[in-house]
Amino acid sequence: MSLTKEIRKLLLLIINYLLNHSLVLRLLGKINRKARWIKNIFIAYPATPEYAKAYAYERLYPKMKWTPWLASLLTYHRSSGIMMVISGTEEDFQDSRNVSHLKLMVKRVETIAHLLSVSQITYAGILPGILYKNHIRKSFLEADITISAILLSEKQIQKQFGYSSDVPLIVIGSRGFLGARLTDLLGNRPVYPVDSPSENIANTQAWPSHLHHMQAVVINLSRKFVLSRYTHLFWPELIIINDVYPEPSSVEIEQISTIGCSFFHITGIKGRAYPEFPGAYQGALPCCSTCHESSLPVIVKQLC
Repeated sequence: MSLTKEIRKLLLLIINYLLNHSLVLRLLGKINRKARWIKNIFIAYPATPEYAKAYAYERLYPKMKWTPWLASLLTYHRSSGIMMVISGTEEDFQDSRNVSHLKLMVKRVETIAHLLSVSQITYAGILPGILYKNHIRKSFLEADITISAILLSEKQIQKQFGYSSDVPLIVIGSRGFLGARLTDLLGNRPVYPVDSPSENIANTQAWPSHLHHMQAVVINLSRKFVLSRYTHLFWPELIIINDVYPEPSSVEIEQISTIGCSFFHITGIKGRAYPEFPGAYQGALPCCSTCHESSLPVIVKQLC
């Protein structure tokens, strides 16, 4: 572990210790009511163990599992917010025995938001869908923000390649929290929804093989590593747009490059985090970490 990472963890430990008092949060809330500086609280969780190690000492993970921990200041497009992290994993969120913990976590976040005079709260990854499924939260805000970013990204790519607006879309993860809503918004455009029965199995029956050798756009909204289950079905004329975190692995990029597809990854919304994210967001922030604005500067990276 580098000295810089150790210093970051130590500073975050000190800051969280100082802020873990309602009086301090109320004071910051009074300042924020006048300055309107912090507009969003973003709750994230580590995509990998390496990311978790960037924010906190391992001995603190049990305490952080359902208790948000201040991790970064976020600045973007005339607004700013804060990111807080928990050490819970996707497996923890999907375990029905943890519903009470999820409810308590959401209540803690809402209390912090109230004290800081922040009206918007967003959650990362699969958390919005899990909270909605368990009737803990009814908001679709993260989906609205992310879908706007996906549609803007596809427009950028359409302009680059010059394909028509009626080119078919293949949506992997079409039954998910994001995928279902995106599919509903696509109107009369030819859309082929594909959803995997599990992370390890591709739904070949739903795959539109009749489009083979035709130009089409694949939007991946599934889970990490699911995309690789479908690469054997790809053909060179496909344009792949990935919106799954963490970023595609070098193996996935190599597989798709060998086929000859054009492969894009939605890096995020243009912005900065202080301290910076340890992973993929070069000069960008997760789409769902930002405020819902009409014009979001989206960064899209071409991988091959």
